[in-house]
Amino acid sequence: MASLSATSVVLARQSVAMCELTDGAALLDLETSSYFTLNDTALFLWNALQKPMSVGDLCSALQEEYDVSNEDCFRDVVDVLMKLKERHLVDVT
Repeated sequence: MASLSATSVVLARQSVAMCELTDGAALLDLETSSYFTLNDTALFLWNALQKPMSVGDLCSALQEEYDVSNEDCFRDVVDVLMKLKERHLVDVT
């Protein structure tokens, strides 16, 4: 599967319902009835993905919230987004 670049645009799929929990969130893919859990950081990304957003903009938003280097942020954001993409929870253009 191709990697993401800073200019890749990501959007949460409409067919995914989210419920916040004490330490993150649960996602339900309404098409497959599959559940997924998110930690607080992944929930931050998920909330940002309710509108189309580039990977670079996601990293900038995350760095405003958390103390993380550019390299670590980009690597971790791409890792989370690729997992969401593999599970068909987000669309990438």
